[in-house]
Amino acid sequence: MKNLIFLLVWVPIGLLAQRAEFQGEINYEIEYGELPPEMEAYSNKLTREVKWFVGDGWLRSDKDIFPNRHETNIVSKDRSKGIFAHDIRAMKLAYDYNPSEWLNYEGTRVELAEGTKSISGYLCRRALIYVEGDKEPLEVYYTDQIPAWAHIFSGDLPGFPLSYENSNGKLKYTVKAVRVIPGPQPEDLFTYPEGYEVVSQEEFKTRITTY
Repeated sequence: MKNLIFLLVWVPIGLLAQRAEFQGEINYEIEYGELPPEMEAYSNKLTREVKWFVGDGWLRSDKDIFPNRHETNIVSKDRSKGIFAHDIRAMKLAYDYNPSEWLNYEGTRVELAEGTKSISGYLCRRALIYVEGDKEPLEVYYTDQIPAWAHIFSGDLPGFPLSYENSNGKLKYTVKAVRVIPGPQPEDLFTYPEGYEVVSQEEFKTRITTY
C-alpha cells in the first residue's frame, strides 16, 4: 500500500516537471563556407561563437562581432519588449526597442522534411526554410524539447533550431549548438547589462556613427 501511495504522489509530480518550459544556455559555433575573395582578409574577425540564454519568458543572445565589439540582444517571449546593447571598445550603449516592429517573416516558408539528427543530446528533425529571392532553401534541424519562441528567428518552425544554415550576401555559414545546459536563468540576465549607458535609438545611431 505504501508503494502504491508513493506512485500516486510521484507520477503527477513527474508529469508536472515534464511540462515545465525549458530554461537554460545554448552555446553555438559558426562554421563558414568558402569566403569570397574580398572577405578573406577579415576571416579572423568573423563571429565564431554565439551564446543563447532562455529564461522565464525572455531570451538573450551574446556574440562578438569583431575583436573589439560585443552585441547583446534581449527579447521578451511576446516580442513586445527588447533591449539592444553594444560594447565597442570603451563605449557601452544600450537602448529599448520593439522587436515586433522589425521581425518580418513575409516571403519565407517552412517545409518539414524527412531526416533526423542528434545535436548536443537532443533529437532534432529536419526542415527547409524557403526565403523569397533565394535560389536554394536553408536547412534547419530543430528540437521540440525547447520552445520555438526561445529563438528570435524561428518564424513558423515548430521547435527550437539547434543547427541552421544562413547567408549574408555571398557569405554562407552554418550555426550549430555544441552545448546545451538546462537550468534556471537569473532574472538580471534579461535586463540592461551592468555598466552600459541607456540612450535612445536615435542617440545610439549618432554616437556609433561618429565614434
